[in-house]
Amino acid sequence: MFVIGVKTIKISHFILALSVVAVWGANAAVGKIAVMQIPAITFLVIRFAITGLLFLPFAKLKKGDLKKLFITAILMNVFHYGFVFSSMKFLEASNLALIQQSQVPMAVLLGVLILKESFKIKDLAGLILAFTGMVIIFGIPSINVLGFSLAILGSLAWAVGSLYMKQLKDINLYAFTAYTTLFSAPFLFVLSLFFDGSMSDNLIGVNWHEINFVLFYQIIICSFAMMAWQRLLAKNKVNKIVPVTLLQPIFGIIGGVILFNEKIVWQMIVGGLITAMGLSLIIIKKNSNDPKK
Repeated sequence: MFVIGVKTIKISHFILALSVVAVWGANAAVGKIAVMQIPAITFLVIRFAITGLLFLPFAKLKKGDLKKLFITAILMNVFHYGFVFSSMKFLEASNLALIQQSQVPMAVLLGVLILKESFKIKDLAGLILAFTGMVIIFGIPSINVLGFSLAILGSLAWAVGSLYMKQLKDINLYAFTAYTTLFSAPFLFVLSLFFDGSMSDNLIGVNWHEINFVLFYQIIICSFAMMAWQRLLAKNKVNKIVPVTLLQPIFGIIGGVILFNEKIVWQMIVGGLITAMGLSLIIIKKNSNDPKK
């Protein structure tokens, strides 16, 4: 029979990972409320600065933690967000959403090469099938070379950052959130000046009721989701937990339907089902008797 077991991913871990990915996916629609009023990188600066200051009083550090958190912040927040948001100037949103899924096979490959994680033929088939589902949803992208390169670099930063986060097993979760966001904010502020212009000018005339809702979602809900993701990466193989993020665009579509009354077309349904099938090949193992064998 088919079971989700200790050699793949525990059911509780899978449910938690699915919840995290749902939060991230819906965040695409929630964040759209903000970036329609405030330039994206400028909003990230505000979000990260408030997040860091909010969680800092609860943070507990041990020797050597700051260096690890700084590296994580640079990889996951500065490089990842910096490259991705820079690519938005040259790519359509649907193309970017598809290209970003390259971060999954990148992370899996790095896990195999660096962490010596096992990778079976069915896992490869699952990745190909899941990525095919994404192509059906978003279509074949019309590539702008510069935009594609920036998006790929952003995906690579995320993949390397995910691998690095496996080393943060014993770091206090509040310290993880506080310092990775505080370390990121100054770098992103410089990027915002370059890409977005004056921050004070960008905040004129915004609807703060809507912005406060987005800030609450991203600062509180997304922060706890990232804490959960850090623990999931620490306790599971990269090639078993990271592929769950392939479902993120599907939750983004659902969020768009709920918040913006966006239409669901057949490609979304078919592509979503195929992506889910591919994911099931990766996280479900076949056993005849003892699931622990």
